Amino acid sequence: MMPAILPPTIARTSNRLLIGNLLPRDRDGQHIVGDDIAQQTDAVFQRLRDALHAAGASLADLVRINTYYVYDGPEDQATRYWEKMTAVRLRYFADPGPVGTAVRVGRELEVLGVGFLEAPLPPEFVEGYAQVAHALELPVANDLIYNRFQVLRFLRAGALDIVQPDVCRAGGITELKRIAVLTDAFGVAFTPHVSIGSAIHFIASAHCAAAAPNLHQMEYWFGQNPLGDAILKEPALGLVDGHLPVPQGPGLGIEVDEEKVRALAVTA
Repeated sequence: MMPAILPPTIARTSNRLLIGNLLPRDRDGQHIVGDDIAQQTDAVFQRLRDALHAAGASLADLVRINTYYVYDGPEDQATRYWEKMTAVRLRYFADPGPVGTAVRVGRELEVLGVGFLEAPLPPEFVEGYAQVAHALELPVANDLIYNRFQVLRFLRAGALDIVQPDVCRAGGITELKRIAVLTDAFGVAFTPHVSIGSAIHFIASAHCAAAAPNLHQMEYWFGQNPLGDAILKEPALGLVDGHLPVPQGPGLGIEVDEEKVRALAVTA
């Protein structure tokens, strides 16, 4: 079966461009890593050019935000940059590695202008995170956060620059608020983690982000999501001038269409 190549998506946020779905994936959503990395890189890079052109932009407008890429140099050097970035991802980002590997990769990413290094080690290895954070100028982040007591261990060790708790696995809105206030007291940034989740997940995270005194950024999923606006009576996840408006109605400000949810149920 031929792989399904998802169309690239692009949106503006202030003077930044967020790029998603650029890497070829199979029908299960897994990245395709071919034998000829250079050929794959060229194909991905051409899709990047096409996406930027469609948005009326050029490579000079591309910067990294969240888990995407930064590039603000000359266009004639961009292919080499993309190849280096792809090589780093292919050889390292499959699994967390030891401290030495994290530091070496972090130093490569510093040269490339990456915004931060996310979850380079297992979440229990606080001392290792501290060693990596002290060795790098690149901010170190962790999205494997479960409660404020875990966060306090990282903060006391000087082990994180950005804390990324997820509202669906870190105790809900109240616990995220406590984590935001705690991290702010240590001068550490707060970024609610969102991978691909339901509209409830996204909007709850948006409320937490809007209320945080030390917000770094709000993660946002640009891919197709059957549990996003598709399950709401009124859409709430659309961007306006590069921003995600926080719903102002009662509760989270959204209303789930239960019939649409039932239509997604899988029966034996």
